[in-house]
Amino acid sequence: MENNIKLPFLTRSVKRLTAINIVIFFLVLLLFNILLMFLIYFILHNNLDNRIAHEIENISKGLSVNKNSITVIDSSEFYESDLYEYKSTSYFLQIFNLQKKQIINSRNINLYKYIPYTEFDTTKIQSTNSYSFEGKNFRAGYLKLMNTDGNHEATLRLSIFERDFEIIVNQLIMFNLIGFFIIALIIIAASVLAAKKTFKPINNIIDNANRFNAENLSKRISVKADPLDEIGRLRDTLNGLFQRIEDHVNEITHFSDHVSHQLMNPLTAIRTEIEYQLKKERTADQYKEALVGFEGQVDNLINIIKTLLMIAKSGKIKSECKKVFSLSKLIRGDVLNYFKNYKIKYEIEDNLYLRGESEKVYMVLQNLIHNALKYSPESEEVLVIAKSLNDKIVVSVQDNGIGINDFEKANIFQKFYRTPQAEKLGIKGFGLGLSLVKSIVEEASGSIEVIDNKPNGTIFNIYFKRIELN
Repeated sequence: MENNIKLPFLTRSVKRLTAINIVIFFLVLLLFNILLMFLIYFILHNNLDNRIAHEIENISKGLSVNKNSITVIDSSEFYESDLYEYKSTSYFLQIFNLQKKQIINSRNINLYKYIPYTEFDTTKIQSTNSYSFEGKNFRAGYLKLMNTDGNHEATLRLSIFERDFEIIVNQLIMFNLIGFFIIALIIIAASVLAAKKTFKPINNIIDNANRFNAENLSKRISVKADPLDEIGRLRDTLNGLFQRIEDHVNEITHFSDHVSHQLMNPLTAIRTEIEYQLKKERTADQYKEALVGFEGQVDNLINIIKTLLMIAKSGKIKSECKKVFSLSKLIRGDVLNYFKNYKIKYEIEDNLYLRGESEKVYMVLQNLIHNALKYSPESEEVLVIAKSLNDKIVVSVQDNGIGINDFEKANIFQKFYRTPQAEKLGIKGFGLGLSLVKSIVEEASGSIEVIDNKPNGTIFNIYFKRIELN
């Protein structure tokens, strides 16, 4: 029955995929901003450090450092606007003695305010760092002023506002606050569209799968996708499942038709004979003769039903049988005794042991030998061989009969299959024996093959796992 449920535009899967995309976008944006902040911080500080280093170099040339005294020998740098005036781009020059007291400063320090001494890396002659004072951020360069004896006499500090960094950071924050919602809306819309497009093939597969039913077993999913893609694998998996279902249904239908046919034949014969016998009075001998005929037909029914039950039972998954029996004794005893009145030659190796149920293996041998005799002329001998081959035991049943055509060998293990040649020659059978043989052999983890016996006849080879008994 086709599913006609109307799906909402935003299903839970679409919402979930959209939410995941939003979270990923937010994390990527956060990571990007962190990296961008570090990059801006590095570039701006590197630019400020270069400017400060250049100014310090020019200022230091106008200073004379002696023991216990610092003399300005060239004051031209002190009168440049960046050191003389107070503005956003001003440099603030201060020279501190070893007691951390200011001894020289630029004029704009007086216009702004005294900035206290700050610690710096004393292991280097020249270094830079950042510091804050009364809510303002500064970038400063330090130069250790050495006297003629090579001793540290004072420290020159040149500071500048970090306004560029603050402005860029504020602009970046503002951009994120405004742009995030706009980009988020775009991401949501794009995610919804992408999710709808992503799930479209899956919805097509669901719609196609809903059309698969008992009246339309040949329906298959036709969605364009690469076989190695997830959608392609899902399509091929479901199509494979549908094919197995169709094959199974066809097999059940075919099996039911054959079972009905095989069961109806003896039942019809019994009914016809009963109607014939009831038309007039019969003698006791005539009734006895009729009952003997009924017994034969009932035996046929019983054999068919027993075989079908055995095939069905063998087809079920079972745990490994722990019983071990002697195949050599089974063939030399039960099998040989059952076929003692037939022309059969046995070549049986000693000490052949199998794991499984001897009754079932006996049934396999019984069916194969019975078929070999049935399809061979009475003058021809059937050969039964059982031998070890590496870690396997090979059981071979060979005849010199009518043989099996190559195109029929693949079908002989199907239930109720009968070769056209057997039907033509009027050889009786139900077409269940070889199906039962294969079921039992596969249940015992064995394998079976059928090959030609040159120049005439057929060879059935069965391979079982060999059991060694110490």
